[in-house]
Formats: sequence, structure tokens, C-alpha cells
Amino acid sequence: MTLEDKLERLDKLKTEIIDLRERIQNLESEIAVEICPIKVGDTVTINDFGKSYQGIVEEVGTLYSPYDLIEPTIGNQPTWRARGPRINKGSGKPGKWSFELTGNGASFENGVWVMKKGKKLDDIFNT
Repeated sequence: MTLEDKLERLDKLKTEIIDLRERIQNLESEIAVEICPIKVGDTVTINDFGKSYQGIVEEVGTLYSPYDLIEPTIGNQPTWRARGPRINKGSGKPGKWSFELTGNGASFENGVWVMKKGKKLDDIFNT
């Protein structure tokens, strides 16, 4: 095999990896949407360490782990993420501030999403 053939083969293999990563991300996103208890259009109430506000969910997807793209872990379920604008308390309309909830960063208690105490990045991506 010539050097040119090897370089061509290398590019082909890298392209296959890129395609597989994209397929994995798309499937993880589909799974995250299915397991997420929050749906696009929902109005949520959030207790963010004592500060309470509401928001409108505009996007539901997965929280990507940079580690999993480099060295995939078999058996880990994707973590869902929901985000959108906060509702302005004065006007009752979507404001300029946004929110983000994740399946491993909040819990649903008595009708309110309660933010969990801060975690290290390794804890966020590997729970």
C-alpha cells in the first residue's frame, strides 16, 4: 500500500468516526427527549437555591459529555436537558434571562424543579 493509499484510508476512517459520532448524538438526543419529564411548551417553576422563578421550555435535548465523545462509556444513559426563557415577573412574558434544567442537576419536588447543589464537571457528566 502506497503512502497516498494510506492517507486516503486514514481520511476514510476519520470520516466514518465523524459520521458515527453524529449518529450517536442524534440517537442520544432522541432518547433524552423520550425520558425527559418536561416537554417543549411546558411552563416550569424553578427553585434555584432559594430564588424562585418560572420559565417556558423551548428546547429539550441531551447534555453532551465531552468525555463520552472521546472515549465512549458503554451502558450510560444520556442525561436530558430542558431550557428556555425565564418569565418576567412584572410583565408575565418571556424575558431576557434563560434557565436550564438537567436530569442530574434538578429534582421535581411538590410541583417545583429544585436545583441540586453544585457539582464538579466530572460529577455532572458521569451520573
